[in-house]
Amino acid sequence: MLRLNLSPLRAHKFKYNFEDTPHPYCAVCETIEDTKHYLLLCKSFQLSRSTLMQTVSSTLGYNVSSLPKKRVICILLYGCEDIDDNKNKSILN
Repeated sequence: MLRLNLSPLRAHKFKYNFEDTPHPYCAVCETIEDTKHYLLLCKSFQLSRSTLMQTVSSTLGYNVSSLPKKRVICILLYGCEDIDDNKNKSILN
């Protein structure tokens, strides 16, 4: 759903005029609640994000947090083209 921008995130629902979503803003951070916000920025998910980044960094063998945000989102949603399928499956899971 995140890959297609059809998730329950407010920016995605707002784009398609869902009646229960009058604005695209995160209830916690008051910024646009989109994929980037959800995966990398939202205060609500700091602990989960830290665990995720540590796990992905360990799988890849380098710190993904040091990469540009667009690259990190791409890796989290689609995997990484320069690693084997098993590691990619691990990241996507």
